[in-house]
Amino acid sequence: MSAANTKATDLEQLQREYRHMEQNRKAYAEESHAVLRKQQQSIDKLRRDNDGLKTEIAMQMRTSIKPANNFQQSMIEKLGDQMDKYSKQIEVRPRMGYKPRTGYKLEGWREKAAGAHILPPNDALPTRRAQ
Repeated sequence: MSAANTKATDLEQLQREYRHMEQNRKAYAEESHAVLRKQQQSIDKLRRDNDGLKTEIAMQMRTSIKPANNFQQSMIEKLGDQMDKYSKQIEVRPRMGYKPRTGYKLEGWREKAAGAHILPPNDALPTRRAQ
């Protein structure tokens, strides 16, 4: 009878362990679902915030980039023509023996002019006419 008793005791022990493991599994599943719900809520909130920021940036960009009016456009073309003229003179003068002053730089004029709000951004500039 002791063999039958130990088998019954072992069976009861295994059944208790099974119930305990099943309870742990259910608790873990519920906890995991709660964590996933919180993470999904955080993701949704971040997406809404991101969309709001994108909208705000778009509104700022629309108000800060203004197309050049006719006067500004004519000044841009006039200054571009002058730049072409002086660039050609700079190219021709060294061949004629002219030595330019040191420290004189033509590079970066567009960035300086754009920084001083004289020129619109590069994508708003008109294309140059062929002469």
